[in-house]
Amino acid sequence: MSIIKMPRGKEDEQQQEKQQQQQQRLPVNPRRHKVPPAQRKRVAQACNSCNLRRTRCSGETPCSQCAASSRECVYPGPSAKVFISRTELDDLKRRVEAYEKALQDVMPDDDKRKELVARQGSFSTPSETSSASASQQRFPSTSPSKSDAMTPTDDGAGPFSEIEGRLLHDNLGTARFHGETGEKAFVDSLNIFLRGLLPTSDLSTLPSSVGRCETSDSRPLPSIVNVDPRWLPPPNTTRTMLSVLRSFIQDGSDDRPSPTGGIYWWGDLRSVPSATPSIGHVEADIRNARRLAFYQTALGLACRIVSTGTPAVGQIPDRSEQFFARATALLGNPLDVSRPSVGEVSVLTLMAFFLLESDRKEAASVYISVAVRLSAALGVTQGFVEERGKRIFWTLYVLDRWLSYLLGRPPTILDEAIQLPLPADAPSLPPAAGLKAHISLSRISGQIVSSQLYHPSPWRQSGDDSVLSTDTAISMLDQWLHSLPQSLRLSPEGLSNDAATCMLHMYHNQLNILALRPSLLSMVKNSLLPQSPSSSSVHSNIPPSYARDCLAAAERNMRLGRHVATLHRPRRLLHTGLHFIFNAVLCFFLQSLTGRVDDGSSAAAREIKFAIELFDREAQTGNMYGMTCSRVLQELQSLAARVQNRSATPMDVDQVFEEIGQSPAWHALSSSSASEGGPVPEGSGDAALFDEVVSWMEKDWAAYNMDL
Repeated sequence: MSIIKMPRGKEDEQQQEKQQQQQQRLPVNPRRHKVPPAQRKRVAQACNSCNLRRTRCSGETPCSQCAASSRECVYPGPSAKVFISRTELDDLKRRVEAYEKALQDVMPDDDKRKELVARQGSFSTPSETSSASASQQRFPSTSPSKSDAMTPTDDGAGPFSEIEGRLLHDNLGTARFHGETGEKAFVDSLNIFLRGLLPTSDLSTLPSSVGRCETSDSRPLPSIVNVDPRWLPPPNTTRTMLSVLRSFIQDGSDDRPSPTGGIYWWGDLRSVPSATPSIGHVEADIRNARRLAFYQTALGLACRIVSTGTPAVGQIPDRSEQFFARATALLGNPLDVSRPSVGEVSVLTLMAFFLLESDRKEAASVYISVAVRLSAALGVTQGFVEERGKRIFWTLYVLDRWLSYLLGRPPTILDEAIQLPLPADAPSLPPAAGLKAHISLSRISGQIVSSQLYHPSPWRQSGDDSVLSTDTAISMLDQWLHSLPQSLRLSPEGLSNDAATCMLHMYHNQLNILALRPSLLSMVKNSLLPQSPSSSSVHSNIPPSYARDCLAAAERNMRLGRHVATLHRPRRLLHTGLHFIFNAVLCFFLQSLTGRVDDGSSAAAREIKFAIELFDREAQTGNMYGMTCSRVLQELQSLAARVQNRSATPMDVDQVFEEIGQSPAWHALSSSSASEGGPVPEGSGDAALFDEVVSWMEKDWAAYNMDL
């Protein structure tokens, strides 16, 4: 009789598996019937050795079987059991079905859907869950799960676990990660929550944007062909455009300088550049005119700000992108580090701001990353730079922190790596108070984004010093507000004639909203979902003042946003201001979901309608961000109406909108905000020259731009 020998590798695998099985417990026998405790012949829980051998255990330590065999007697640790009501279980099943259908509508491909689900976490059917639990008992995982990392702690960080970062797909199907602090992640989670409250039949008739995000990053960056990148508008036109740009993003115009020096400093926007003469060689001409890249980008920004109407038939769609394309051609490859300079850092930073105004946050973050690395290579972060370069880097710093907050991603450079002093007042430069306050506020923003408050990490413990609670974040913001100099404080009415000061306080209010909005969302969920012992215990730990303070910050931002628009010519808000308005309106939208008919809900409906009309006007100028915000608010409004009709709440959002629309005060407010031109504020310069520039940019472009 021949003996068949098993391969050595196979034998080792079986032996290793046998050893692992001996170290773990077997799963519960599914054929075993439930026996009352009085009729049991065995103990309630056997030791691991008796469990593996299916022998009767005496329940002692050590038990009789282990003592007789001289084996180690080990009992399993206690396991926590969760009991929920049948109503809550049925509600969870219904919501899971709705989520699965929504995911199938967003991503019809089964393979991609499974890959996305596997990336987000392990979700399985009940049959798969039972088998997975058995295998998990044999081979337990040592890495902490996401649910463990997001367990509510005693420091107040628990409610923030309800907002998670997620992968969202653009119009081309490209997946982009948006973190917890990003508005897109918050809107998507709110959209999913509201759809989970509706039956499947209602969802089929509603347009869905779940898992999607609209962004201009899907389009390629602008480029030019056979156009001279050294071309510049006439000197008077250039001077006026740069003055308009300074009034929006730097230190104010010549006639109305900002008393605080502004909250950014990009470079010298007072000087009028001149075109460089040609030497007959294209590459040499571009190399000699490289300094004009900064002014080409600045003129593109000014063109985008001044353009308040849709282009006529036959006109060039977006003239600002032509300036940006010229700047790109002059700058060359940003990854070419053969000739690094602080001036190149300034150009890259201003380009990132232009891309941000074009709703290209992804591209802006790439430019910021390159500028930060270039600054580190030049020694700017260690202080090897003069005052102008110092202000350029700190402007880069605040923009890096701003994009980190918008996208919900880590910043490019850490605070600990910066040894550069803060900006100081200099004779030839504007005051540094506004930029210094902006830097301090950006540091707080970075701590909120990177801390346990909004980004729970599994390796951080609740007692760690790096854990930032809600109360700590609010305390830091209050301390920043109280430490402001008098020139940066608001009037008793909560306003200021300096647009930079107003934007700084809007940023402060937005960070308050960021820290308190999850509490407001928890209050809304508590009012819309059925009560259960587990949910009520979590919501009871949230102070009611959090929701009130969040709404108060939103009200302040709406008032400041209306006021800032009147300080500019033309009357409009940039991307930052529109972002503040949109997030404030989201708070009012959450308030309207509570279904309480009072003065607060009427004010919330009024603010929502004002914001929708504001974003519609911005969309008419080609502003993609305004168009996206308007669509999101209208979709949420439609979902809210369905949810409130289902729950038979006394408040009807559309009805309140119609009542508010008949108010004389609302008509006066909307008419003043809707005016695209309006009178020029006192001391804003030559109105005739400004109107000539606007007319040139809207109609007579070809008369000046002969090279196109």
